[in-house]
Amino acid sequence: MEDTPYTLRMALMAALHGMSTEREPSELFLHVSGLVIALDRTLSGNLAVVSAHTAVWAAREAPEYVTGADDRGILFNNYGNALLGAGLDQRASAAFGETIQLAGDNQDPDQQADADYQSLHAHGGMGLAFFNIGNRAEAYADQQEAYRVAAAWFAKAAQLCRRIGSKAWFEGRVWVCAGMTEARLGQTEQAWFYFAWGLLAGFSHWGTRSDAGALEGFLNPDSDIRLKMVEGFEQLNARHAAVLFCKAAVHAVYREAFPGDFPSSAGSTMYLRSRSHMHRKLAQGLTFAGRYNEAEQAFALLKDDAWGVYTRREGVPPEIEAAVAITKAEAAALNRSGIPALLASISSVDHLNEATIARMGVLLSGLDKALETEVRLRKDRQLEAQGSLSVQALIPGDARIRYLVSDGYVTITVQVGDTTTTHRVDTSFQEISLLAFAFRRSHAMEESGFLSMSSALYRILIEPLTDTLKGITHLWIEADSPLDGVPFATLFDGKAYVFERFSTAYLNTAANGKLPVAQHAGPTVTVFACSELPGAHLPGAALEREAIQEVLASSPQPRSLSAYGHEDCTTERLLDHLCRSGKGSSALHLATHAAFNATSDMLSILALADGSLSISRLRNAMASNAPDLGLFVLSACGTARQDLDVEGFSLTLLRAGVGSVVSSLWETLDESAPAFFKVFYEACDTFESPRAIAGALQQAQIGLSQHYREMSLRTEQSQAAHWAPYVVMTGRIG
Repeated sequence: MEDTPYTLRMALMAALHGMSTEREPSELFLHVSGLVIALDRTLSGNLAVVSAHTAVWAAREAPEYVTGADDRGILFNNYGNALLGAGLDQRASAAFGETIQLAGDNQDPDQQADADYQSLHAHGGMGLAFFNIGNRAEAYADQQEAYRVAAAWFAKAAQLCRRIGSKAWFEGRVWVCAGMTEARLGQTEQAWFYFAWGLLAGFSHWGTRSDAGALEGFLNPDSDIRLKMVEGFEQLNARHAAVLFCKAAVHAVYREAFPGDFPSSAGSTMYLRSRSHMHRKLAQGLTFAGRYNEAEQAFALLKDDAWGVYTRREGVPPEIEAAVAITKAEAAALNRSGIPALLASISSVDHLNEATIARMGVLLSGLDKALETEVRLRKDRQLEAQGSLSVQALIPGDARIRYLVSDGYVTITVQVGDTTTTHRVDTSFQEISLLAFAFRRSHAMEESGFLSMSSALYRILIEPLTDTLKGITHLWIEADSPLDGVPFATLFDGKAYVFERFSTAYLNTAANGKLPVAQHAGPTVTVFACSELPGAHLPGAALEREAIQEVLASSPQPRSLSAYGHEDCTTERLLDHLCRSGKGSSALHLATHAAFNATSDMLSILALADGSLSISRLRNAMASNAPDLGLFVLSACGTARQDLDVEGFSLTLLRAGVGSVVSSLWETLDESAPAFFKVFYEACDTFESPRAIAGALQQAQIGLSQHYREMSLRTEQSQAAHWAPYVVMTGRIG
């Protein structure tokens, strides 16, 4: 048993405990069969078939021990479910057929209710078997025929359920599969009805204890049911609703809500889930929806889970809670949808009638629109704040480019001088989303993989502008989701990177409406280097500080320097330097570790010697003492990221009054930062002009690229993915 997976060992313990307390032979058979439930959702699915087959064989060899139609029905249903899990759908339908036959042949009135109940699940099993057959069919006609047969079986299951009046939570598995089938057949209204039925089936167990904030407001507590609903929602193109329920599925897999305590629960109530599958599905759903920061968090959880980080956790770990938390947009959309109000109106399980289920179906069908509306409202507010394209200080050599991605195409508006042109590229939102997220993840690939993704995006985003950008040297870029996380400087045309032709700055005029003020103090550079963080030793931070000191010591321009080693990098000292007035011509440089959380500005932090500085605390500190700093350099991973409800470090600083921010959209290498910023500070002759700062950043990118090419180096540091994603973000052109 020592080599047995932890979850499998727990399942076996539960079953054996139950078997040891039973005396009736039939109950022993049921516990052996019950192991199926524990095995068929682990990597040991084939053991489920063996377990169930053995139980059925033994019952047939010794029928005197399992005489009731209800008990025999349980055995055959477990066998059918195990066969379904193994992909043996035809054999599964035969097993379910045995259960249906047993119920039909039963002559004992005392057993009829239980036999009919098993028959209900067998009808559902038949529907799922034909649904799977349809999924595997190659010809469209064969697919549709199998789905129609599946739909007929599900309809019979629904009739039987209504007749016997059953309202158990686990029947939701039947109804969500029925909804998936109707979705495949294009029967949208009926699909939503079944999904609503599957959701409300959980009321019999969960009831009024729902908590939407903890993702338990979706009544059915079963993670497998929730995941099947996700697949159905995707089929109905309800991508944001799919994400919401996938979050709920991930949450549920860590806190399954089954009645009874573990020691006394039989093996048949021990349902083990595949956490990795849930995490993977969530990462995919968020990517399809263009929500990359949340997708990145889900991807990180997937990697942690693959290494067994959560194997022995009880309950929901805090990092899971944070990663799958409902965003403000999702919470607002839930209220807008009317679902919480309907749930509040259901006083007991007796009120779960056809009318209530139908009403929930209507509300579920509108949930994705409510979510899309909340997302669009936030994006529209961002665009309105940025304003329309205008000349606003453009000079010869400048181009201002705005990218907008709709469902079916990309609109690119380019302004050069007083001329504005619009380009359309026929690439869908989903295609762009997948490509942009793959590009974001490609920094961990070999260089060829990174360049392949980079070139694909170049063909969509820059190549159509070739003629328009002739004579241009600097790009002011405004990007809508899902392109706001793409480092345009790293796009590759097959011969050269964008940064070899253009300097680039990310423009968000909503970020900073303040005009530069007259300065009385001379330019200064203040460096904070956090090199000895707990669990994150960053020797490159100290080298970064030394490199900047060396540059400024030999600089012909009079710029004073204050440099702090790790122990002096405290929150109070950093905020004091940030919020000093008269610093419009000065820079503050912070080299440290950062973490961005797409759902919480309290969990998005910069690491300092005396603890963490969250976005929330940073914003509050600047609200009472607004900075007028010319440039803040955030030499830390992912500090340029922002989201719908968490605006990120860079935008927070810009809104407060900082003129420009240099930060990174991706993870960067600690080792390459000293050389990068040495060139940057050598080239940057002013901290007041975003254009000049972008030019210095371009020189640093070119300098490192040429160095690695001349040295013919092919190391991790030489790959542009690790140092080119530094970007300049600003609220003004100048």
